[in-house]
Amino acid sequence: NSSLAQARLRQRMAMRRLLFVLVVPALGFVAPTSSVVGRVGVSCRRRRPAAPTMVAVPVMFKDFGKAVYSLLVPPPPSAQTAKIEGAEYFRFLGISPDAGYKEVQEAVAAMKEKYANDKKMLVKIDVNKDKISDLRLRQRVRGTLAISAEVAFVEKEKAERAEKQKQKLKIKNKPKWMKLMGQMWLPPWKISSLKNYNDRQWAADHIKRAGWYYFACLFVVVFFPKFCNGFRLIAPILFVSHLAQRGRPPPVKTDDGMWGEVREANYQAYFYALFFIVTHGLAGLIIGDIVAHLGIVGYFTPRQIRFAFYTAGYYVADILWQPHIVTDKNRNK
Repeated sequence: NSSLAQARLRQRMAMRRLLFVLVVPALGFVAPTSSVVGRVGVSCRRRRPAAPTMVAVPVMFKDFGKAVYSLLVPPPPSAQTAKIEGAEYFRFLGISPDAGYKEVQEAVAAMKEKYANDKKMLVKIDVNKDKISDLRLRQRVRGTLAISAEVAFVEKEKAERAEKQKQKLKIKNKPKWMKLMGQMWLPPWKISSLKNYNDRQWAADHIKRAGWYYFACLFVVVFFPKFCNGFRLIAPILFVSHLAQRGRPPPVKTDDGMWGEVREANYQAYFYALFFIVTHGLAGLIIGDIVAHLGIVGYFTPRQIRFAFYTAGYYVADILWQPHIVTDKNRNK
C-alpha cells in the first residue's frame, strides 16, 4: 500500500511539472531554466531546488495587439504625401494657396501684362482664375475658408436682409384672418408703444373700464349669488360689446352732454370680439371647475367659483386684444 501511494504521488508531481512546462510559455510568462520535469526517482523525499535563472520564453501572441491596432487604425499620412486642394492653380500664378482675393487679382493682372502677346497663355490664365474662384466658392460653402471681418460683416448684413425678406413673404402669404390676429394683439405692456397720444389714452381708459366691469361682476356674485344665472348672460354681452369698441375713438358729445353721433357697427370687430371672449371664457371655466373640485376655496359655492373664473377670462380677453384695427385717418396727432 505504501509503495502504491508513493507511485501515485510521483505521477501527480510529474503531471504538474508537465502542465507547468506547457501552459506557462503559452500565457507569456517566464519559466526557469532549471530542469522542470526532473528525474523521477524512487524516493519521494523533497530536495531543495537550485536557484533558477530567468530567461525569456517566446510568446505565441506577442504582437497580436499591435497587429490588430495597425489593421484598424491606419498610420497618418506623412507630410510629403499631404496635398493642398488647388495648389497647382496658385502655383501657376506664382502665389501661395492661402492668398486672398486681391493677391489673386494682382497676380492675374501681372501675368496678363507679361504674356499680352501669347493668346494660349492668356487663356490658361483665365482658366486658372476661374478654377480658383470655384475653389473659393466650394470652401465658403463648406465653411473651411477664413474671411476678413469686413467680408463677414457684409455677409451678415446680406443674410439679415434675406431673412427679413423671407419673413415678409411669409406674412404676405398668410391668410387674411391670421394677419388681422397679429394686428389685434395689444396687451397693456404694449400700449406705450403706440405713436398717437389719443390711442394711448383710449387704451388705458378701456383697460380701467374693463376692470370696473369685472369687479362689478365679482361684487354681484359674492354678495348676491342668486343673480349668477342672470349675470351669466349679461357678462359676455357686456364684454363683447366693450371689446368690439376698443381702438375706436369715443363718440362725439353735444354741448349738453348727450351723445351726438351715430356710427355704423363693425361686424367684423364684433365677430373677433365674440371669438376672443368665448375662447378665454372657456379656459377660465375649465380652471374654475378644477378649483371647485379641489375645494381650495371652501367659503364659496362651486357656481360662484366658476362664475368668477370665466368672467376673469372675459376680462383677460378684453385687455389683451383689440378687434377694431386702428388707422391713421381722421385722427388728432
